[in-house]
Amino acid sequence: MFSMQIICILHVFLYVARVEESLLPAAMIASTRDGALGDNIGSFQECLRGDVRVWMTQGGASIFVGTEEFSAGSHAITSRSQIVSFGNLTYCLEYVNADEVTYQSNLNAYFRWYLSRPAPPPDISATPSPWDFTLDDWVCKGTAGSGGFGTVSAAKHRVTGEPAAAKTIVRTSKTMRDIAGELSILDHLPSHPQLLVKRGVYYERGDTWFTSPENEDDERHGLPARPERVVFIIQPFARLTLTEMLLKLSPDLRIIAFYQLLQGVHALHNASPFPLLHRDLKLSNIGVVSYDERRIAVVILDYGQTVQIHSQRPISGKAALLDTKRRTCYIRSMV
Repeated sequence: MFSMQIICILHVFLYVARVEESLLPAAMIASTRDGALGDNIGSFQECLRGDVRVWMTQGGASIFVGTEEFSAGSHAITSRSQIVSFGNLTYCLEYVNADEVTYQSNLNAYFRWYLSRPAPPPDISATPSPWDFTLDDWVCKGTAGSGGFGTVSAAKHRVTGEPAAAKTIVRTSKTMRDIAGELSILDHLPSHPQLLVKRGVYYERGDTWFTSPENEDDERHGLPARPERVVFIIQPFARLTLTEMLLKLSPDLRIIAFYQLLQGVHALHNASPFPLLHRDLKLSNIGVVSYDERRIAVVILDYGQTVQIHSQRPISGKAALLDTKRRTCYIRSMV
């Protein structure tokens, strides 16, 4: 039995017991942003990514976040209601959001005045939602975009707080091959700031094979199976694309974005063991990771049409032959 239990209400980045933080003036935010707890064992802090974290401040002790224990570093708070224990103290932390407009105003003021950077977009905010769902260490949040490819949601790592994108696609007998092909391309992408990185793949029924609940009607037996969702966790998270942003960018930022795009294409064309051809470069497939008046960072999205290029011996008089089904491009000489 813990000797003390304190009930706190958190409204993201503000820690004042039994106070509606969304109503606090911006001047009070600095004095309430950190709360040392449990004889300096640990503290609540907000980090630059925009997530609320519990930090270990001295060695030789442990902190519990829910049922998970850690003795070094930090742990993100990702649940709407979370028990946190520091030594002999236990805190029940609860997120509330009584006034969204005032909250967003205070949040932007805090990031601008005290952290000297823009506030995180709402879809990667630290505030948990009843509609969040968890895949291992990833908490997937609201939908950021949708289309024929499926849906893309914001995601955050519940330990490190780093943002990512969760791309959800429905796998059927018709889309199974395309999904497998895109996963293969993601596995072969070179490491480059303008290219995506796959952090994980999750299958609704937990099986890379396309199976039914009875594990009888599936592609291993040449029989149909019911659809299921497949989720890719990819980084970086791009909330916007050049479709929405291009006209808002200055000429200098457009040149920077174009240069970064060329760098990404160059990395694809020089991939090993085989070069990669994206085949679907357009404004909606160029994601904007971050930008301000002087800087911008873009990333190439959507590798559903990407193919590997395999050279063959020159064949006189033959034009280029493109095999889209096998995701390989055979370049033949026109000589």
